[in-house]
Amino acid sequence: MIAFNLVNGIDVKETEAKIAAYEYANRQSIASNAARGASETAALTRQEEFIRQQREQARILALKEEADEQYERERQKTDLIRDLVWPPTQLVSCDWC
Repeated sequence: MIAFNLVNGIDVKETEAKIAAYEYANRQSIASNAARGASETAALTRQEEFIRQQREQARILALKEEADEQYERERQKTDLIRDLVWPPTQLVSCDWC
């Protein structure tokens, strides 16, 4: 009814007085709700940042594990080649050796 009266220009002064009285009576509640909204927004922002950091840490850890695995594969390959070559064996017979 209040919105209807304001939109249609009916009893504008009385309607504005009702709004002012409602605002005055509920000022604490309105301020509390606004503060709660701001607090919830801040908490959501912190939570989103925390989740983003967790994802980034998981990504970095996965990259490190992948690099470690690659290093280990290369090390095993190098060790295998070294073991196959060392100690050097004489592949060609030599009369003077």
